[in-house]
Amino acid sequence: MKKSLVSGSLLLCIIVSTAQNKTAADYAPLITPTILKSYLTVLTSDEFAGRETSTPGEQKAADYVAAQWKSFGLKSFSKTKNYLQKYPVVRDSMTTEQLTFGNNVYTVGPRFAMGTNASFSKKVKANELVFVGYGISDSAYDDYNGKDVKGKIVVIASGEPMNADSTYLLSGTRRNSSWTDNKKNFEAKSRGAKAIITFSTSPEISDIARRFLTRNALKYNPIKLPLNVATVSQSVMDSLFGKEVFGQIWGLAKNKKFLNGLTVKPVLVKTTLEYEEDIQKRKANNVIGYIKGSEKPDEYVFLTAHMDHLGADGKNIYHGADDDGSGTSSVIAAANAFSAAYKEGNGPKRSIIFMTVSGEEKGLWGSEYATSHPVVDLDNVSADINIDMVGRIDPKRKNGDSLNYVYAVGSDKISTEMKPLMEKINKATGNLELDYKFDDPRDRERIYFRSDHYNFAKNGVPIVFLYNGSHPDYHRITDTIDKINFELMAKRAKLAFNLAWELANRDSLLTRDLPIPTATR
Repeated sequence: MKKSLVSGSLLLCIIVSTAQNKTAADYAPLITPTILKSYLTVLTSDEFAGRETSTPGEQKAADYVAAQWKSFGLKSFSKTKNYLQKYPVVRDSMTTEQLTFGNNVYTVGPRFAMGTNASFSKKVKANELVFVGYGISDSAYDDYNGKDVKGKIVVIASGEPMNADSTYLLSGTRRNSSWTDNKKNFEAKSRGAKAIITFSTSPEISDIARRFLTRNALKYNPIKLPLNVATVSQSVMDSLFGKEVFGQIWGLAKNKKFLNGLTVKPVLVKTTLEYEEDIQKRKANNVIGYIKGSEKPDEYVFLTAHMDHLGADGKNIYHGADDDGSGTSSVIAAANAFSAAYKEGNGPKRSIIFMTVSGEEKGLWGSEYATSHPVVDLDNVSADINIDMVGRIDPKRKNGDSLNYVYAVGSDKISTEMKPLMEKINKATGNLELDYKFDDPRDRERIYFRSDHYNFAKNGVPIVFLYNGSHPDYHRITDTIDKINFELMAKRAKLAFNLAWELANRDSLLTRDLPIPTATR
């Protein structure tokens, strides 16, 4: 009897020892194309209605992710309730909008829309329109030189000029940039302008553009800009400035050429802008769960993705299978694999936080809230691995194996340790081709600044962003689950898992020995 008990004890020790010796290689196989498809099928269902931030569809997505965290046994932070970190937004809708040029009256449609993000005066009148290029005044470039805009409405091209090498002249990013949006508005106000008119980058203002500009526009930390901004179609610009003159403007603006040397006569026309709007307070969600570290519970690794997309426009649903259902599904699958390891006694030394956010499509709102109202001390975060669009192939990528790559962005920023570590882990596991095409913050696509990792990076947290590149279905109703390459998606998700495993179990946090790239000039 005693001999049998001893044998049983030894056998149990062997089993426990074996379990505790398991590595990432034993759990990465749990991330399969089949399980990824099962998560993505739910997230892209019609029931979720495109998961637009602060809508019932986004709430369903948040509840679904929270249910996965609960089923995996993830812990919830005291600062959240049932894994949900709620943050305030407002729903701002234009109820009426009208633009009048002389006897021509425009209401919302393919030729005119007025954005809720820049609506200040209920009614504005002026007798003159002045073209001021990109609306920029800087020591390196000045569109206002020699132009009097006091009491007038200024006409401004979107964006900013580019250098000959296709880098932007002034700012670090063209999206959500204070330079390209707010600063232009304040600049025009400081010079006495009464309002701003900009023009569409296509012949007409599209349905989706009008929807974002005018109907149920969401705002986070809303700031009323000092001047109204209206967008008009190219045909309206043709009628105001003449086809020949506007053709010259458009030819330069669409190619981001300098506009400060272009002479355009002011247009003398009685102009009126007026509107009414309705504002409602709403809530949006981030979903946060974690596995507590066994040795360093107060040090952390984040895996993030955004669960929101563009919602629905009538019967048209923007399912967002790749953007970013693919990333969200990958984070869920990684959480499942880590949970399996934890339950077998192979939990990480550091705590791992799994977070899906909303508001990314609106301007990185959820991650901005999460990093400005953090559930943990960001100084103790080793890294954020952000996954946004990993289920498709970039048709513009002509070199290398299109079925075995991922764009890796930001791994050489903030920490000199991240990139070599990622390359080592990648080589030892799936050996994807790591494409660094978008690593340069000056790249015209500015990918480094355009997903949720950036809110970690600007707070000094080392990051890497995994991304498949754009495709013709980007931000269209055709971004559907049938277009997803689940085999490739699984490879990319496994890279995120393997890297997170290494980061969570290495001896020390990543060093922070490089300057933080910024989105300012």
